Parts: sequence; C-alpha cells; structure tokens
Amino acid sequence: MAEKENKRLDSWKEVASYLGRDVRTVSRWEKTRGLPVHRLPGAGHHAVFVYTDEIDRWLAGLPDGVLEITRAIPLRGGRPAWVYASGILAVFFIAGAVAWLTASRPGPPERVTISGSKLIAWDRKERMSWSYDFPPGATDLGPEIMARRIRVEDLDGDRRREVLIAVQLGGDGGDELYCFSPEGKVLWRQAFEMHMRFGGREFGNPWWIQETLLVPNRGEKEIWVVWQHHTWWPSFLVRLDARGNAEVQFVNAGWIQDVEYVRNGSEGYVLAGGVNNEYEQGMLAVLRVSDPPASSPQTAGSPFACEDCPKHQPYRYFVFPRSELNSAAGLPYNHVRFVRNLGEKIEIRTEEIQSRDANGEFIYEFDASHDFALRSVSMTDLYWELHRELERADTLKHSALHCPERKQARPVRVWDPQPRIAQVVPLQVGGVMGSGGLSEERRATMLGNKKPQ
Repeated sequence: MAEKENKRLDSWKEVASYLGRDVRTVSRWEKTRGLPVHRLPGAGHHAVFVYTDEIDRWLAGLPDGVLEITRAIPLRGGRPAWVYASGILAVFFIAGAVAWLTASRPGPPERVTISGSKLIAWDRKERMSWSYDFPPGATDLGPEIMARRIRVEDLDGDRRREVLIAVQLGGDGGDELYCFSPEGKVLWRQAFEMHMRFGGREFGNPWWIQETLLVPNRGEKEIWVVWQHHTWWPSFLVRLDARGNAEVQFVNAGWIQDVEYVRNGSEGYVLAGGVNNEYEQGMLAVLRVSDPPASSPQTAGSPFACEDCPKHQPYRYFVFPRSELNSAAGLPYNHVRFVRNLGEKIEIRTEEIQSRDANGEFIYEFDASHDFALRSVSMTDLYWELHRELERADTLKHSALHCPERKQARPVRVWDPQPRIAQVVPLQVGGVMGSGGLSEERRATMLGNKKPQ
C-alpha cells in the first residue's frame, strides 16, 4: 500500500483516486463487490466516507484472478493506471499490425519460373516475391532444359538463398549467367568471350551453357558451369565462387553433357561426362577440386589438341568403347548421357543407339573411392530389343543370345595421367526381352545424335 496509516476518505472522488479507478467504477463496486462504504445519517446518497484500512482488508479478501477489482496503485503524476494500460494496449496493437503486415508480405524465393524474357520468383506460399525482365530476345528453353539452368540456393553461407539462372539471350550473344539476391537485385552476371585454338584453328563466341553444378567449399558453394561452342565441338568447364569470380577449370575436345559432384574423405571431385571427338567415343573426366586446371588428353599435333589450354591432365580420364549396335547403326559416336553419384558407386550411362522413343544404353559402375575402379558393365533391356530389330533388318548377322558382347566387355581406356587399358571386368548382362520387337515406324525412325562438326 502507498499509505500504511489508517485514513478517512470523505468523497467518492477520494475513494476512486485511492483505488486508481473512476467514480462510476468504485460506486458499482459498492453494490456488486461489497466495497465498505459509510454514509452520514441524513446527508444524502453522495455524502460518503471510507477508511483506507477497511479498503485494504477488502482488497486482501478478494479471490485470485478477479482482475477487474484488483487495486491499481497510482503511478507518478497521480495518473490512474488505466491511462498506462491504454498505452500498453496501443503498443500491442501497433506490434500486431506490424506483424500482420510482415506476414502478408511475400517471403524469400523458394522457386522461380521464366516465361519469355520475364523471371518470376515465388515464396513458399506461392506468392510472387519479385520479378525481373531480361533484355528483349531472351529465350525460354522450356521446363526440362531450364531445370538444369536454375538454382535457388544459399551460395555465400548467410542462410539466405540467392537465385542463379543461365539465360539464353538469343542472337549471337551467347548465354549469360545471372545471380540475384533474395530481394531480386542483380548481384553479378557472367558471360564468356572465350577464344581457344585446336590444331591451328580458332574457336570463339558465342558459347552456350549446357549444365550448372553447385559444389560445397568452406561453408559456401562454388558454381561449376559447362559451356559448349554454339556450332563446333569444343567445350569447357568454368569454376565460379559465390561472388562471380571465375576461372576455366577444364577444356574438352568434345561436348560435355552432364556433371556430378563426389566427396571422398577430405577430397572432392567433379565428374564431367560427354564425348571426345578425336576418339569418337564417350568420355568421363574426373577432376579433383584441389588440382590445377586441366585439358582432355589428345594426340599431339592432331586437330583436337588444344594449343593454348591448361597443360595438366585430369585426375582420371576414361574413354568408353562404341558398341556393335552403335557402329552397325552408322552413328558417329556413343556418348555419356548422364553421371550419377549413388553413394558407394558411380553410375555412368553411355547412349549407344537411339530411336524416337527408346535408347539402348551401356551402364558402367565405378567405385566412389579415390581410385574410381571399374566394377561392372551391363546393357539395358532396350539395348537388346534394338539389337533384335537390327537382326530382323539383316544389319546384324548374329542373334542377341549369341552376341559377343554378352561374353566379354570391350576395354575401356583410362589416363591417370599416362594412357593405359583399364582392367576388363566380367560383363553383367541386362535381361533379354520377350519375342516382341519394335514397330516398323520405330525402326524407320531409328537414328542417333547429330555429331558436332
């Protein structure tokens, strides 16, 4: 209590001030809560007096939780507590309004879409976070291709996700790589005006982006980007940090089709699969992240030997032999279609023969350990189905059951860094399909990828 000695309060106003309420409230408390109020005989209804010690005892006897009649001690300046309570309510109201506005505002991007030349970022509630208009002529390549060209990831380790997108600007300008902040600001953009010489012949702009790969590095993520020449066969792999600083990491005499990251102990490796045009065979380059830039191993003095590229060789470089179906169909080469990290093993698929709706593939499995030893080779079921179609066309003179490739896999060449023949492992043959074959229409449309000139 503010006052410990017993005092007499001689008006409703004094009682109200003592209790920190208005006159109407304390008058109601007399009737509903038994506030001890005394009246002078014959003095009328408004002539009242109250003793403070009686009020204190009355307050002490109230049940817990009866907040309305709990006495509020007057604060400085003699202002009743309801004034301050109103201020607190106002603060809560303002805070609630701010929270509501914040909740209704779009959040950081979770995914992006592109239509024509407009990029749109969407938050986790499918609200538009922001949009960006690329220069006129930017091309939407469709969802399947764009899925390989878009990344929404925390690149710099600040727990906020940036947007990375490879854009085909059209015309002769080639592709550009854009990096956006979570708020939609362009942090950096990167295009390459690369010129390189193979066998005395120069290859220059424009270059197209085939694939992007994110590689962890000390809490951040590096961006490894595959660039292909727009007409001819050279390609190269660029390594960028989160701020867009770039270095050419690998040059290949043939297109790179797919890239994958593998972690082995303290070392990281980037695997790049595609084709080598000198050998006319599928290739796989194993690049140790800590190694210097490298180039594909080519025959010295050949048109495919790069004159001004990095002189080192990759940590491993594999060349996969063409199958008999690939040669019989008159295709220019086989090629590595994709590379997959499956934990303890690496799966490589080479496309050997292709029709409009079927691919005949070889499947190579490698150890994911540092030596990347070849474990096994097998064929897909569709490979044998297409084999039987070539039998019926009299292109092949033996049956799928008696195919020499069932007994022994052809050797795989590997540089590490000196050329040698990889150990040949027993062939694991895929299942043989039933007696049904391809339709005449499918046989007529059997063809392979066009070889870059």
